[in-house]
Amino acid sequence: MESGVTFFATKTLSKNSTQEFPQCFSDFPWLMQGKKSAVRMRILSWLDKHNISPNIVAEFDDCTLMKPDF
Repeated sequence: MESGVTFFATKTLSKNSTQEFPQCFSDFPWLMQGKKSAVRMRILSWLDKHNISPNIVAEFDDCTLMKPDF
């Protein structure tokens, strides 16, 4: 069984990107799953395949930590 991955960026970030998809990912700050996450390994492998170096600004092991508290 597979599931998709969705990427989100603010309008400001996406408007100011100097590159097209997927190379634009190099322009964005990343919130990334923890180093032991299988999803992280797959994402990093995909990014590497496309010669993209993500700017990882924060890492998390629990996705609920990313949700805003409204």
